Amino acid sequence: MSGELALSALWRHLEGSGARESAAGLVDALSRQLAMPVLLVATDDRGGERWRCGTEPATVPPPVDRPLQHQGARVGSLRLSVAGDSGVDAALLRTLALLLARDRSGADGPPGAEQTAIEAKARLEAIAAHVPGLLYQFALKPDLTARFVFVSQQVNEVMGVDAATVTHDAADVFGAVVREDRPALLESVFASARDLSVWRHEFRVRRLDGGVRWMHGSASPQRDDDGTVNWFGYMQDITDRHELDRVRRDAAVAAAANREKTEFLSRMSHELRTPLNAVLGFAQLMEIDPEEPPGPTQRRRLALIRGAGDHLLRMIGDLLDLTRIESGTLALAIEAVPLAPLADDALAMLQATASQAQVTLALHDASAGAGARADRTRLRQVLLNLLTNAIKYNRPGGRVDLHLGVPAAGEVSLHVRDTGHGIAESDLPRLFEPFHRGRHAQGAVEGTGIGLSLSRSLVQLMGGRIEVRSTLGVGSEFSVTLPAA
Repeated sequence: MSGELALSALWRHLEGSGARESAAGLVDALSRQLAMPVLLVATDDRGGERWRCGTEPATVPPPVDRPLQHQGARVGSLRLSVAGDSGVDAALLRTLALLLARDRSGADGPPGAEQTAIEAKARLEAIAAHVPGLLYQFALKPDLTARFVFVSQQVNEVMGVDAATVTHDAADVFGAVVREDRPALLESVFASARDLSVWRHEFRVRRLDGGVRWMHGSASPQRDDDGTVNWFGYMQDITDRHELDRVRRDAAVAAAANREKTEFLSRMSHELRTPLNAVLGFAQLMEIDPEEPPGPTQRRRLALIRGAGDHLLRMIGDLLDLTRIESGTLALAIEAVPLAPLADDALAMLQATASQAQVTLALHDASAGAGARADRTRLRQVLLNLLTNAIKYNRPGGRVDLHLGVPAAGEVSLHVRDTGHGIAESDLPRLFEPFHRGRHAQGAVEGTGIGLSLSRSLVQLMGGRIEVRSTLGVGSEFSVTLPAA
């Protein structure tokens, strides 16, 4: 052949031998690996476009061109466009040009085709060494014998099998696949071979160290004259992606469970509050009944009913607040709240409780009239909860000191310091978890484990923070820091 006949025959050969599909498979694998568009265009010697594969990038650096030669004469060119600086485009283009110039028929090919193929394979190996994952050509013969005509050296690292071995027999690669995943993998390969559809599949492999990794493979098949099917493709480790998907699924399940819990607590709290208010109301009416006044014993019993009812009502209120915070429906009225009057009111409200527990309350005001940017009602709720805990978990003859201060510009602080039994260091990490009471769970002091969790959530909603320091046997100090008014 010579002249126009030679060029025409060559282009018919290139377009009909499957070389175009092979190039398309490599370009597709490169585009996925680089996570950016890649376009390969083949032109004839007059610059006319013969075919293209891939996706044209929106903005690209100047494309890289490579001559396409036949018996030393230029018959066209390949042009590769990659968005961004890939670092492999020129080398890949040379390899693709060499692969396309190969005569796959073996009859009318150019001299030196074998040497060209050797050079192409060497360059492909050089490229594959710098690409994460595996580039490969997998061949399945009609008698079902299989081998990897080419595979990246990374197959040893990824799957723990030797590249030289699997080029003769693919059994080691299939042996590395987790047993439960083998049937589906083989079925996907046979299905792709039947209709020459693009093969895509995910499966697990067990490495030599016992670790299990998720792999994703994709390849474009073509059938040779003897019935052998060759796949040209790319395989990558997607274990991290599977782990991320698992974490997302777990998070979605946890979020759904949390929403159901919040809805349940909200409904139950409302259902309990209504009859409980009725019980407390009737107990109060019995205490003040002028026609049938209760005797001393009955008064004590009624007081126990009201005390238990008030405790349960506070717990229900705390539960409702927690559900509102978790659902994002708790409304706050942020304003300037002077600290000293708030502290005086809180200490006065708890004076009787402290006296009964033989605990002394004291205020130390170094705030110089400063105020906090906070919701007045919610800040009082937080302070009352901290002071109540300091009294409950104190000892007879102990003290609770409330310190007000300005620790830094733009901040104010409240410190509740007690001389109680202290908190074990092992309990501190979980101290603010709902319903966690540590070693007090089995103690005589009543509590639900909601107060501290609610207090921290309220302080955070007001733009502040709450911290704790404690020494077992000495006492604890809870500090609330808020933006200054």
